[in-house]
Amino acid sequence: MKKLNNKGLSLVELIIAISMATMVIAAATVFLYNAERSYRISQYSVDLQMEAQVLMEQMSNWVLESNHMEIVNGGKALVLYKVPQEKYAYSTGAAEPVTTAVPCQRTIIYERDGKLYIDVDDTKTREELRGEIKTVPSSFPCFSASPDPDDCIGEHVEFFDVTYPNGVDPAKANSVEVKLSLKEGGATSQGQSYIVYDVFSFRNAVHLVTPTPSPSPTSAP
Repeated sequence: MKKLNNKGLSLVELIIAISMATMVIAAATVFLYNAERSYRISQYSVDLQMEAQVLMEQMSNWVLESNHMEIVNGGKALVLYKVPQEKYAYSTGAAEPVTTAVPCQRTIIYERDGKLYIDVDDTKTREELRGEIKTVPSSFPCFSASPDPDDCIGEHVEFFDVTYPNGVDPAKANSVEVKLSLKEGGATSQGQSYIVYDVFSFRNAVHLVTPTPSPSPTSAP
């Protein structure tokens, strides 16, 4: 009967096997690390893009519903006014102002310490807001006081810049250019930035500070 060889692996064979297994494990570890890092970077990029697009969509809606704007703080803050014009009724051939209450609102969008905030005031009357528009204040209480955390609408803001389109009279501007850059922070981030730019326009007519009533309609002969 033939005897079986039960000597097993030699020391050299064992060392070679361990070395090969180590190389395979090391290669797999590097591959998995790079794959996880690529996924993390892609996820950061997607998160920044989604946050920037959501912020721009919100600003678009606020601008659409306004009818007057002011750019203050060197283009770092946008003040939007929703001050409806008086409505006139023509019952006896003369313009008679309609006395029903109309909603008025002032919205301030500004950047502070890498965060974007919004301050909304819907308690003032139309006359009060008109007076404010006439004076074009360069500062508001929200700029000097500590921001309310509940007013924060976006984080990781690298810069927020607002300008009027070229050649547009600020007093009659019906559109605004907004540039927003977000940069991911934190110890595990890759320091990526995402810049978005858009132009927003009013849906309603531009507000005039001292509106003139429309002439009374003439009846057909």
